[in-house]
Formats: sequence, structure tokens, C-alpha cells
Amino acid sequence: MNKSTLYRFSLPKGTWMVKLSISNDDLWNKIKDGELKGLSIEGFFTSKYEAMQKAEPTNEEILSALNEIITKSNG
Repeated sequence: MNKSTLYRFSLPKGTWMVKLSISNDDLWNKIKDGELKGLSIEGFFTSKYEAMQKAEPTNEEILSALNEIITKSNG
């Protein structure tokens, strides 16, 4: 099942979603008041990207690199 439909979104398959809980009242009030309007999520993707720039990667190498990134981020 597409989890986005649980939250009443109609999004294309493969859309990335994040669910957050804000427990800091001051931060939550700034979000509600529109003072804070964005979110930055840090990821470690550059080393894989740089390694793939040195030679033409195969589809298998690309899929392996993406799988490794996803596995590490879930661990």
C-alpha cells in the first residue's frame, strides 16, 4: 500500500516522505507562525557521487550504491 494515501495525499509512486514530531514548543510555534518554512535533511551522498564520476558506472553499480545508502540510512 502507498503510505501517502494514509495521510490523504495523492502523490506519484516513489515520492519521498518524512514524518516528524516536534516536541519543542518554541520551535513548533515558529513553524505555525510561518517564521520557519523549510527543513534540511543532511545526507552523505558525495563520496558515492564522486566515485561514480571517475568512470561510467553500470546500472548494477548504481543500484548497489543506492541500496547501500538506503540501508545505512535505515540502520
